[in-house]
Amino acid sequence: MKRYGLFTALTAVCAALLLTGCDKENTSEPIAAEVRLAVEIAPSSEMSFLPSEAVTGTDEAAEKEKTAFSPNDVILLTASSETKSGVLSQTCRVGMSLKWSDFSTLGETVRFAGCYPVPENKGAVTFTFDMEHAKEPDLLLAPAVEAQYGKTTEAALAFRHAMHRLSVSYQSKNGSYQTEELARAELGCTAKSTCTVDLKTGTLTGSPAGEKTYNTLQGQNVSLLLVPQKLDDLTLTVTLDGKSGVCTFLTGTDVLLKGGSRLNLVIDCSKKDSGEPEFTVTVSEIAGWDNQGDINGTVDI
Repeated sequence: MKRYGLFTALTAVCAALLLTGCDKENTSEPIAAEVRLAVEIAPSSEMSFLPSEAVTGTDEAAEKEKTAFSPNDVILLTASSETKSGVLSQTCRVGMSLKWSDFSTLGETVRFAGCYPVPENKGAVTFTFDMEHAKEPDLLLAPAVEAQYGKTTEAALAFRHAMHRLSVSYQSKNGSYQTEELARAELGCTAKSTCTVDLKTGTLTGSPAGEKTYNTLQGQNVSLLLVPQKLDDLTLTVTLDGKSGVCTFLTGTDVLLKGGSRLNLVIDCSKKDSGEPEFTVTVSEIAGWDNQGDINGTVDI
């Protein structure tokens, strides 16, 4: 009877130790119920011109460039995973929290990507963005970021401008044209106008298509937004003193006007002995969102 009592006591002690051990294992990191979206727009830096003056002409798209989100802005959020099929899409307000349980089908690692403004076809994995007909032409995309299911409490989405900004300024090194004359210079542009957006990755994909003829921009310093494309896809026309010339570039077809970047062109205006204008195109500087290479060329009248 004593031996039995001792065995029973030892069994009870072991069971208690096992339970204590299980309790310690259960003190691991708790599962988060929500994940908050932290969104921001990558700022574009200030740019300078030669001559150094403010932009005097800007196309409608460039004027609507968005620099920050407001609490009432709505973005399209996509969630996906490498290990699970399917892409979940939903609209949400900036700064709101999401329930992790809504993404339980995607596995342990979830990839969040964002798009602003919200496209008409919210459930599509890809859609065509048309610069010519877009209500908000300054498309913003947040490349996919990884979050751990139930562990990540804040997902930071860094939105970037998906379009390219082309800035053009005029100068006259030899004094052939006065400032007031350069202020009357006109720029015409025809360029590719559509691109494909991959909502799963938050990036542009494929080749640009379509064509848009921009309204003529007048001023010594002008700026416009373009779908990312090769420089040779553009047709730039300059008019001064009633004489027009089409820009041709000597760099070939491998120069890409990148999304989220700004390319600055300077057109030097001078007069030939005959009085006809002559335009030389160079690059003042690469500034703004990202850096690119050097461009130069001429405009023949």
